[in-house]
Amino acid sequence: PYMQTVVLGGGLISQAGNDNQKEEGLSRIATGDIKIAVGLDEPQSHYNLNDVETRAEKSGSGYVLNGRKGVLIGGHAADLILVSARTSGDSRDADGLSLFAIDPNAEGVERRVYPTMDGAKGCDVFLNNVQVGADALIGEEGQAGAAIHYQTGRAVAALCAEAGGAMEEAIKLTLDYLKTRKQ
Repeated sequence: PYMQTVVLGGGLISQAGNDNQKEEGLSRIATGDIKIAVGLDEPQSHYNLNDVETRAEKSGSGYVLNGRKGVLIGGHAADLILVSARTSGDSRDADGLSLFAIDPNAEGVERRVYPTMDGAKGCDVFLNNVQVGADALIGEEGQAGAAIHYQTGRAVAALCAEAGGAMEEAIKLTLDYLKTRKQ
């Protein structure tokens, strides 16, 4: 899952993460030791990245996460899931968004897997009292909004480039076939 792991997941860690998160996360991505899925959308959000009802409440030295994330491409096979969660503010505020790295096998994480139209797999992730340590917070608390918006834009641009390349190759294959075809 190049798009999810390298472009979006790596981009978020690179822009929002602290030095330790960058060193560990980006090196694991570069060596292929980790597959990442990113959960930014929710059923009610309709692609509004600020519309986040998933909450992360402080608990001891860490956080407890509750909520639902939808359409995580490759989430069924991910080794790590990055999710946006609200640590302050109302559900549509631009401020107060944080980014968390979640172990998909942690207690309270449920994945519902389904096929997508392009033959890949997606999943919805349900977070039910998922406890994470303070080190699961990517970057500063409540400051992830700008990185989420920027990196999502980069991912859309990469998808457009991939689609353009696929169309060019389809045209090339069709033209080659038409030149050799005998009726």
